[in-house]
Amino acid sequence: METIKPGKYVELVYKLTATGSDGSVFTMEFTEQRPDKFVYGAVHDLLTKFQDILLDKPQGYEFGFTLSPKETEAEFGERDEEAVISLDKSIFIVDGKFDKKAVAPGKILPMMTEDGYQIQGMVIDVTDTKVTMDFNHPFAAKTVAYAGYVKTVRDATPEDMPQHSCGCGCDHGHHHGDDCGCDHEHHDHDGCGCDGCDGCH
Repeated sequence: METIKPGKYVELVYKLTATGSDGSVFTMEFTEQRPDKFVYGAVHDLLTKFQDILLDKPQGYEFGFTLSPKETEAEFGERDEEAVISLDKSIFIVDGKFDKKAVAPGKILPMMTEDGYQIQGMVIDVTDTKVTMDFNHPFAAKTVAYAGYVKTVRDATPEDMPQHSCGCGCDHGHHHGDDCGCDHEHHDHDGCGCDGCDGCH
């Protein structure tokens, strides 16, 4: 029976729930129709605990584990309240319009720093004049629970291998979301702002 080892193509079906101390909830779910797909050992941001749990496991293996706030801080860094920033709403106006669907609480958006670096931030509030964004990692200092099973294990083909880095900066612990079904504080996402990726490890 095939088991998960470096170089194996893997598909996972699972639900992830990240709960903050303030009661906020961020969820992501990968289904039979839209599983999380990756080549084990070819992605370098796989959570250490997840990597250890999956190693040598066969197709059909069911997993469930929880990361404590201390563990998520170790994986994603400590939460910094100074990384919560209120920005002028005018920054988000494109062609004279403000897209209420794209810039809404729970959306993850790419932003540029003054030095020209791209970073990801989550919208947490929108007023008539301001957009408040949180540039902390979405899982930092939260309790994160995974539950699911291994759908597929096989040898990876050249087509399965990553051709480039994700580039979307949405590495919520290797967090890819091609219409990933994110839900932050029960706000539905259209692709969660991390387009072009494939999973949440």
